[in-house]
Amino acid sequence: MEKLTEVTSYNDFIQKVTSAEKAYLLIYKDGAENSTCAYENLKKIKDQVKNIRVLVANVSKVRDIHPKYGVTSAPTLLEFVNGEYSKTLKGCHEPDFY
Repeated sequence: MEKLTEVTSYNDFIQKVTSAEKAYLLIYKDGAENSTCAYENLKKIKDQVKNIRVLVANVSKVRDIHPKYGVTSAPTLLEFVNGEYSKTLKGCHEPDFY
């Protein structure tokens, strides 16, 4: 199973999300149990759902995204519709939740 697409900065993220009809950004912390759970569950559904883009940002490496969306805990999943922020989901969820 392939990895999810990592973003390296806020600018990198904006470039990747603006062209997507529907996109998700998982803000996670590498090595944290809940973050690993959320990452693995998103990987499971990524190819099952058409016309979505799934991106991830590791807060240990990317520090300029989460403050812009008021994210204070990881894992947090941000939803974007036509490049615009839509909603926030916190924690790890089962694959069929997504």
